[in-house]
Amino acid sequence: EGLAVQQDLARLESTDILTGLANRRFFMEDLQHTLLQADRQMRQVGLIMIDLDRFQMLNDSLGHQFGDELLIMVAERLNQLSDERVMVGYAGGDEFMICQQHVENIDDVIHLLGQLKGCFTRPFEIENEKHHVTATMGVAVYPQSGMDADILLRNADIALYRAKEQGRNTYQFYTEGMQEREVRRLELDTDLSEALARNQFELYFQPQLDLVTSRADSVEALI
Repeated sequence: EGLAVQQDLARLESTDILTGLANRRFFMEDLQHTLLQADRQMRQVGLIMIDLDRFQMLNDSLGHQFGDELLIMVAERLNQLSDERVMVGYAGGDEFMICQQHVENIDDVIHLLGQLKGCFTRPFEIENEKHHVTATMGVAVYPQSGMDADILLRNADIALYRAKEQGRNTYQFYTEGMQEREVRRLELDTDLSEALARNQFELYFQPQLDLVTSRADSVEALI
């Protein structure tokens, strides 16, 4: 019985009561431990800060009860992505934090960002009303973007702030110290996603002529 009480106390100390996710203190301790392991294994670690768009406005107009319900629902969706490589935490306010371990290359992080974005595609139904909520994300990658948990968190925050300046519902990587080539590819990746969402692609067909018959026997598609 004493052991069960101890376990309950440990769980209370490490989790946030509202969302059931790891709280900030526990998450940061775990992140520091993860970084030490990554250093030994020569692996990278991704830290993603998530901020809900327009949360304050919704909270003010629809009330704290609504805000709490939304936070619980977001936590549940994000937590479905947690496994032995991904840890989800609640940072407080309308911010969540994700730690991705054993990152082989940046593509792993981009894949997770896509999954995180997917958590917000379906509306959230609260008090029989559907609400579309989006999120903005800032990403810092160890070791390029910081050698300890606090610096990594600060840089993910800076990236989040930059992403908000770009216009919400997007993500930004903290780029100082990352390879220029990687950064250019990341930017291209973001731009392509955005252009796709805004229908900014135009498709053209260019006829290919057969020089013998002078007939167009095929076309080249250009986008």
